[in-house]
Amino acid sequence: ASQAGSREADIHTAGEIWRAHGWQVEMQPTRGPGDGARIARQAAADGFDVVIAAGGDGTVNEVVNGLAGTQTALGALPIGTVNVWVRELGIPLQPRAAAEALLACRPRAIDLGRAGDRYFLLMSGIGFDAAVTAEVRSSEKRRLGIFAYLLRAVNLATRFRGTVARIVIDGKPIRTRVLMVVLGNSQLYGGLVKVTSRASIDDGLLDVCIIKGRTLWSAPFRLLSLITQRYNIDP
Repeated sequence: ASQAGSREADIHTAGEIWRAHGWQVEMQPTRGPGDGARIARQAAADGFDVVIAAGGDGTVNEVVNGLAGTQTALGALPIGTVNVWVRELGIPLQPRAAAEALLACRPRAIDLGRAGDRYFLLMSGIGFDAAVTAEVRSSEKRRLGIFAYLLRAVNLATRFRGTVARIVIDGKPIRTRVLMVVLGNSQLYGGLVKVTSRASIDDGLLDVCIIKGRTLWSAPFRLLSLITQRYNIDP
């Protein structure tokens, strides 16, 4: 309850900062999946200049799916678990400082990736990381933060198996056994490691990182290459 109260206080403070600088601010709470996209879509239809997602990367993703293809800008107030998008942009992680930084921001056009019928702003993962994300519960994220993902990853690592996949990149097919494939519109993976270090959010491209292997324990050097950023020269 105290954490929720802190988030509400941060949002209230941010609103006061923006209003003090002449912004007209309307607050809309989300109560469940899909609310962020619906609210953002309606805001764009109503002619709002910007929609600021107050939350983490899940909230940002919801808002992106409501704003895609519109002229309404996206902003983010970091009160989530990891806040990768905010880290990617270099916006302060402290909510008050982030609110003040947003006052000086200027709109820019950026790329979006698409997986099925949903857009993504950062990355889309297939394999191990997607399995970890699917296993992390919301209650664990609230209680443990980023450690919820790390604990699930350790638990899953002992039983996860790679699968043979056929991947087509720029028209060239690749058939191999993979543990994980990451398509990056941005660079930071989990806010910590630059898995797709050459990616840019406005170059019109998605970068691809493929981790090969049968089990996580069979590919320690490839996993180490993520940490040391030697994967760009690892075939």
